[in-house]
Amino acid sequence: MDTLTYPGDWQQWVPDGPTLERHRRAFGEAWYRNFGERPVGFWAKEFQLEVGRPHLHLLMKGPASMADWDYWGFQVLTRLGNANVKKFGKRKGRWWTPPIGGPYGGRTAEALLRSWSQIATGGTVENHARRGVNVRTVFFAHDDTVAAAKRRSAIAAYMAGEAAKAGQKVPPVGFGTVGRYFGTFGYRSGFRPTVQRLEVDEAVWRELNRRLTLLDAIRRRAKGRPLGDEAKRRRPWQGLTVAGVGTEEFARLFERSHAAALRRKPPSPTAPAEVSEPPASPWDGRPGRRPGEAVRQSSTRAARLSTPFSTGSM
Repeated sequence: MDTLTYPGDWQQWVPDGPTLERHRRAFGEAWYRNFGERPVGFWAKEFQLEVGRPHLHLLMKGPASMADWDYWGFQVLTRLGNANVKKFGKRKGRWWTPPIGGPYGGRTAEALLRSWSQIATGGTVENHARRGVNVRTVFFAHDDTVAAAKRRSAIAAYMAGEAAKAGQKVPPVGFGTVGRYFGTFGYRSGFRPTVQRLEVDEAVWRELNRRLTLLDAIRRRAKGRPLGDEAKRRRPWQGLTVAGVGTEEFARLFERSHAAALRRKPPSPTAPAEVSEPPASPWDGRPGRRPGEAVRQSSTRAARLSTPFSTGSM
């Protein structure tokens, strides 16, 4: 997992959304020049709460040319960082953790730091050149089938979680259009995740939204995480993302939402909801255009709903 950040005075380096997108694309090209292979993985754009400073999260397949020693260094740094966060808290723990480079990533780390520094600041900010990239290993298993399946689920759940951070998907005032908030690298390498879309009636959409919101709250509570006010901050265009919902589980949620919509009265007598019988399968099988988004709903009325649902499963 790579995190690409900007200096404290970030406004002069990334003043708007198009610049952030150019930097993201430029990093993919720099990856190809450094390692001789196209990047493969997921990316997500975020903005730091209150400050508004943009950053990028990348969940990437490591380059085949990376030395075993470099990867071992990233593993050691990951364990050290986790231990510091547990001991000192998130903010102080990150401060006490050394940057990548040297024994923590070797030449691979140096290439990443050098490339991102040139892209973001032209290599003119010394501290950013040392700390502008953070790398953490996510998985350690290689050949175990059970571990591999767990890896795939964790990847989907992680990226679904990144996409769901409504509080960090609001750009600062004057930043302009951001474009897509998450997507994939590797289309030219054949990495094309399967995306399926489903259009439902507005009444079903409301029931599905209620159930997924409740499911997300239950899982947060079970893990001891604060519920926060994500739902209150969520804009209609940001939709709802729930991690770890498989195809069968979503099919059950979909069928129950249909049944509940049929039982309930329309929200307004002047705009009756048109609820059709549920299809045999919750998926329509059509390929989507935006990787990373599993389901999109819209109303059957003239004013179509723009809120997407994303379910994290692979």
